[in-house]
Amino acid sequence: MTIAAISSPFQVTASRSSFAGSSNARRANRASQQHLHLTRRGRLVLIGLPLMLLAAAVLTFVGMFTTPVFAGTNAPSTVEAVKVTVMEGDSMWSIAKSVSPNQDPRTTIEQIQELNSIDGKHLKAGQEIFVPVHP
Repeated sequence: MTIAAISSPFQVTASRSSFAGSSNARRANRASQQHLHLTRRGRLVLIGLPLMLLAAAVLTFVGMFTTPVFAGTNAPSTVEAVKVTVMEGDSMWSIAKSVSPNQDPRTTIEQIQELNSIDGKHLKAGQEIFVPVHP
């Protein structure tokens, strides 16, 4: 027996025998659709790689908020200093000896250079510099 389907520009006709074998048609259709079979390596890549990327992102995000912040590795120590005007004939050595007679002048000279951002050891008369005060 032939059944005529919807009357439209397309005319569909089917026989009863094709409906009877519809379960066989479904099985054949399923067989033609290949399922994705992943190997162990494929599952590792498909699942492991995104998890590792997510873990790296989370650790980076957490690290941004838990790491202490340092302004620099050579943080200046707190030193009491006084402002001194250099007189004619003064040198860093003479100033260091007069300010801290009980300490090595080389240490005091290094501190003077560091406090005033001076590279050399030459001073000019009238120049004002900060000199550390040691008790």
